[in-house]
Amino acid sequence: MSKDHGVRTTSDYEQFGVIDGNRKVNRTHVRELIHLINANGNLNKQFPIKVNSNMEILDGQHRFEALKELGLPIVYEIVDGANINTVRAINLGNKNWNWQDMAQSYYDLGNEEYGWFLRYTDQHNLPFRTAMLFCGQPYGGRTASSNPFNQGYLKIEEKTKAVALAEHFNDMLSYTNEVSTAQFAKAVKLLWTSEDYEEERMLKKMSELGHTLPTRASAADYSRKLEELYNHSYSESNRVRLF
Repeated sequence: MSKDHGVRTTSDYEQFGVIDGNRKVNRTHVRELIHLINANGNLNKQFPIKVNSNMEILDGQHRFEALKELGLPIVYEIVDGANINTVRAINLGNKNWNWQDMAQSYYDLGNEEYGWFLRYTDQHNLPFRTAMLFCGQPYGGRTASSNPFNQGYLKIEEKTKAVALAEHFNDMLSYTNEVSTAQFAKAVKLLWTSEDYEEERMLKKMSELGHTLPTRASAADYSRKLEELYNHSYSESNRVRLF
């Protein structure tokens, strides 16, 4: 083992470990790195793998796996006092982690709220922003360090309502040709929360006229159009203002 300005080199792969809560290794990414190293040389010294004092990898686990498979030495640097929060901070800054990585990390460490959210988005096929909207969660950007979601503070108070809204949204979506999903979702939630809103009435109108909705529109325009559909063919006395 050699040491050079705080950066060390070793071929003893067994001394490295995985930190609890880190994202899972993506084998496709490892294969891509192997190809890049073979084509361009080993740049590990310029970009050392970062570990904590327990030799658990904080940053560079894919590089580690690629170098290990190639039988190349590992150049690494020890970061004192680092933990899983350091891993998240590093990857937020580098924009390496997506929201699924963040959620899976917290779930692996026992936060069931994130496990529920992962299952929710998967079961209802919802984009991240739409799922956050339906769950009543603030959205500060998927990689914003100030986002409560990224800080481990996810707390969904009304899960039953979130599920009901997702199911209704997908039912409505099935009657459209193609719409701007994010803006349409905002409109659906706005109308759905009205005390006078009836799901069956809306779905009946969508089955008849949902195909007339524009492909692209703002949330406000979708809201107005949906209200028009909701009241279509009803007399003035039976028309309902939904927002």
